Amino acid sequence: MVLMKRIEDDVCVLSNDKELVGIVEKVIDELNLNLFYAECSTDLHAYGAVVYIADPELLDDVFIEYFREINELSSPKEMAVVLTSEYKIPRDLRSYFVLADNNGKFEQQLKMTILNRRSNIISRKAGKRDYTNKLNRLFAILRHLQPEGNFVRIPQLAKEFGVSEKTIKRDLVYIKQEGGENIVYDREKRAYFLDYSVSSRIMVRRD
Repeated sequence: MVLMKRIEDDVCVLSNDKELVGIVEKVIDELNLNLFYAECSTDLHAYGAVVYIADPELLDDVFIEYFREINELSSPKEMAVVLTSEYKIPRDLRSYFVLADNNGKFEQQLKMTILNRRSNIISRKAGKRDYTNKLNRLFAILRHLQPEGNFVRIPQLAKEFGVSEKTIKRDLVYIKQEGGENIVYDREKRAYFLDYSVSSRIMVRRD
C-alpha cells in the first residue's frame, strides 16, 4: 500500500491547451499556490498535489493502474483530478475525478475544487495538531501533579498552556476518569493534588 503525501499548496497540470493552461495559471496566481507542469502522465504520479488538471489524450495506458496503487489510501475529499474531456474511469475511482466545465465556467469550477480539497486537508491537519496539543498538555499537567505534595491551580495552568480555565477543568476530569489518577481538590489551598498516582505507582501524601 502507498500513501501519497498531499501538499495543499501544490497543483499540477498536464495539457497542451494553452488557453486552458492560461486559466489554470490565473487561478493559481489568485490563490497564491504552486503550479507544476507535467510533461507526461508519469509526472502526475510524482507530485503529491491537491489537484491535477489533465488532458485524457495525454494519459498513458497504465495511468489508471498506477493511480489506483499510488492513491489507494488517499481520500477523494483531499485530492482531485480534473479531466478536460470524457475519459473512462472505473466505478470505484470516480469520486476522485472531475470533468471540466467547458461552458465558460471552468475557472470558477477549478477554483472551488482546489479550495474545497485544500480546506479538507487543512482541517484534518489542524485537528491532528489539536489532538497532539491536548495529549501534550495532559501529560504536562500530570507531570505538574507529580511528585508527591505538588499542588496545581487552574488559573496558573490555563495561563501556562494558553487555554481557558474550563479547558483545564475538563483536562483534570479526563485524567481522573480516563487515566485512573486520583486527583483531589484541596479547598483550603484551592488547588488540586494527586492522592494516588496510577502512572507512577507511588502513594503521595497530603501536606
